Amino acid sequence: VTSIGADAFSACSGLTGKLVIPESVTSIGNYAFSACNGLTGDLIIPKGVTSIGKKTFYNCTGLNGKLVIPEGVTHIGGSAFAYCSGLTGDLVIPDTVTAIGRSAFFCCSGFDGELILGKGIRSLPDTVFQDMVGITAITFTGAAPSVSSTALRGMTGVTKVTFRENIPTLNSSALMPFLALTNLKTVHVPAAHYWECRDLLSGTGYAHISVETDFSALALRRVDTGMVYSRTAVLTWEAHPGSVDSYVICRDGTQIGTTEAVCYTDTGMT
Repeated sequence: VTSIGADAFSACSGLTGKLVIPESVTSIGNYAFSACNGLTGDLIIPKGVTSIGKKTFYNCTGLNGKLVIPEGVTHIGGSAFAYCSGLTGDLVIPDTVTAIGRSAFFCCSGFDGELILGKGIRSLPDTVFQDMVGITAITFTGAAPSVSSTALRGMTGVTKVTFRENIPTLNSSALMPFLALTNLKTVHVPAAHYWECRDLLSGTGYAHISVETDFSALALRRVDTGMVYSRTAVLTWEAHPGSVDSYVICRDGTQIGTTEAVCYTDTGMT
C-alpha cells in the first residue's frame, strides 16, 4: 500500500484501537480517517508520507497520545487535525513542511507542551492553531513567517514565544497576532534584534512582556565619547541588560581598565 485515498475510512466510528499506517504509504488523502472517533493512542505518520490531505484526521476525538509528523512531509491540508482534542505533548512541525492549510490544528486543545515550527514555514493562515489552549510556548526555528491575525487566536496558555533567526517586521499589523496572546510574558529574540524589540514593546503599552536574548552576544549601545579634553576622554554607554559584574575597557585591542559603572574616564591618550 502506497497511498490511502480520499474518504477511505471516513466516519468509520466502529474502528477502535491504535491506528497503524504502513511504512510504505507516501500520501494520505482528504477525509481519509475523518470522524473515526474510536481510534485511540498515539498517531504516528510513517516516514515515507509527503502529503497529509484536507481533513484527513478531522474530529478524531479518541486519539489520546502523541502526534508524530516525520521529516519528509511537505504539506498539511486544511483542518487536517482539527478537533483532535485528545492529542497531547509537544506539536513539532518538521523543517520539510512548507505549507499548512487553514485551521489545520483548530481546537486541538489537548496538546500541553511546546509548538515548534520548522524552518520551511513561510506563512500561517487563518485559525491554523486557534484555540490550542494547552500549548505553553511557541518556537520559530527559521525565519519569522507572515502570520494571519487569527492564526494564534485563543492560545491562552502561551507564555513565551521564541524567534531563533529573526523577528517579524516591527509594525503593529505584523506584531498583532503575537500581542493577542493574552498571557504572553516573554519574547526571546536573536541578539541583533534585542534592542529594537525591547524599545518597541516598552513604547506600545506592552512593557509587561520581557525580552530575552543570548546576552553574551549582545553589543553595548549608545556608546559615546561625550567629553574629550586634553589627553582624556569620558566614555558613556547604556547599561547592559544581562548579568554584568564589570565592563572591560580596551584601547586598540588592549585592556586598559575595568568599571562597574556605565562610564569610564580614559586618561593618558596620545
